[in-house]
Amino acid sequence: MKKIQKKHVYMLGFLGLALILTACGNDPITVGGPSATTPVGLMDTLIVYPISWLITKVYEITGNAGLAIAAATLILYTLLSPLEIKSQIQTKKSQEIQPALKELAAKYPNNRTDRVEQQKYQIEMQKIYADNGQTMMGGCLAPLVTIGVQMPILISMFSAVRRLTLLNESAFMLFGVNYNFGQPDPGLPFIPFIGPWLKIFIFVAIISIFLSTYFTLPKDQRNPKGNQTALTMYLMNIMFIWILWNQPIALAIYWIVSNLTRVGIRLLFVNRIVEREHEKQKAVNRKNKMK
Repeated sequence: MKKIQKKHVYMLGFLGLALILTACGNDPITVGGPSATTPVGLMDTLIVYPISWLITKVYEITGNAGLAIAAATLILYTLLSPLEIKSQIQTKKSQEIQPALKELAAKYPNNRTDRVEQQKYQIEMQKIYADNGQTMMGGCLAPLVTIGVQMPILISMFSAVRRLTLLNESAFMLFGVNYNFGQPDPGLPFIPFIGPWLKIFIFVAIISIFLSTYFTLPKDQRNPKGNQTALTMYLMNIMFIWILWNQPIALAIYWIVSNLTRVGIRLLFVNRIVEREHEKQKAVNRKNKMK
């Protein structure tokens, strides 16, 4: 299971990302009014247009495109948080039984070739899973939730922010610079030579991406040195930097809000709930050992 998670899940993730992006349209989106556009394709109909409608309604209330992106992102991540909590609980359980599974593999080194050893190995492995209140497929929940549920919704949000007409037509002033939500970050043009490279929103997005990655990983896996999972995730972050560099500011703002929201939900709710469930399971395990 561990090999599957490390070696194949990210390949599936990239494949899923490609499929989702191709399923989403590229035409501008207008919600409401006589110029309202019609969704084309399954992803547009089921997810992208409903998200666009949500952003539009928040914009009508606040009159601020940045707040509309932030509020819609916060709502979506809050709705997705129960799935993340469930997947993290399963991930925590899977991590805790790894030492026992390694000992079992050492006890039966020929479990792949010797049929008798294989049967004994399977029986004892099932007992380890049962004693810890989980199934052998439990470790697959986190990547399946990410690929099958969270990724389509979040990529659809990405598509909605990129294509929504009202965002492309909105602008604001900061540091004396006019920022248009539908245009790339112009940097700080009043600074000679390096000004165009000082893309404030891109740099803040980069920081938020690395913060999200850091707090998403377990504490013992945050160092990319010698850790394939951490290294892969940090390399993916570099790819996102390249993607965002010449994209509209609206996407950078979405990325900032989504990453900070994810970190906040994890620190305030997910970690506490996962730890509480962990303590409950430890108490159950102690009772089982005393029987």
